[in-house]
Amino acid sequence: MGLILVPPCVNASEVRYTGRDGTVRVGLMQVSALQPGSARRLVSERRAAGPYTSLADLMARVALEPGELDGLIRCGALDGCAAGCTRAGLLWQRMSLSARGGTRSAGPQLPLVWSVRAPGGTPPAESRLDRMMLEHQSLGLIVSGHPLELFGPFLPFDRDLARDLPDRTGTRVELAGWKISMRTIRTRRGSWMELGAFEDETGAYDVVLLPEIVRRHGNELTRGGPFLVGGVVREDEGHPSVVVRELRLLADPGGVDGEG
Repeated sequence: MGLILVPPCVNASEVRYTGRDGTVRVGLMQVSALQPGSARRLVSERRAAGPYTSLADLMARVALEPGELDGLIRCGALDGCAAGCTRAGLLWQRMSLSARGGTRSAGPQLPLVWSVRAPGGTPPAESRLDRMMLEHQSLGLIVSGHPLELFGPFLPFDRDLARDLPDRTGTRVELAGWKISMRTIRTRRGSWMELGAFEDETGAYDVVLLPEIVRRHGNELTRGGPFLVGGVVREDEGHPSVVVRELRLLADPGGVDGEG
């Protein structure tokens, strides 16, 4: 569809998803730690008194639980008013501000690398993969990159890519894929097969799962992925698709997987 998905932002998001000119802004409703009433208060206060200028400003204007604040920080909703501070630094800042305000909190749950402060007294900057993991934990989806990036160590270094399929007609390929959609149809012999679409970092590709594959992997296909897909590329009216011969659901690092 060509849509660009951007993270939630306390100064730009509404409660629900919003879209304009091909860009979709994740709504505050997607932040799992944030109560519906809290999301509405954040939007209402912003409309009444203007944008939030910092974490401290937000905490002074809207009463949120520490866990709600941490959820907003983790997914990047406060990046726009962080004045260059990393998400790790914001989590430590939130803990300090909560302590000063008398809010009881055990402190943010940080990745181990963030729990050790640098000599200057601040936690180290998070990596791109750290951000993606935190987005998944907070939102149930990843905005900063493609989910397959988290599975790099588990993927064959010489795998085929979706963008190259038009030149691979009639050959065997092995790709990684995240399930986009799947449709079950009945064959003339009464068996069930599935037609669908997977995607990797370079684009989407169509897949054909014959009855034997559906019987062997039906339970795995209820998951979003990621999968290793082996098969043969065929062309139908100039459009390539992969007739799947082998399918394997990859290991799940850190609880990141898609739901079907």
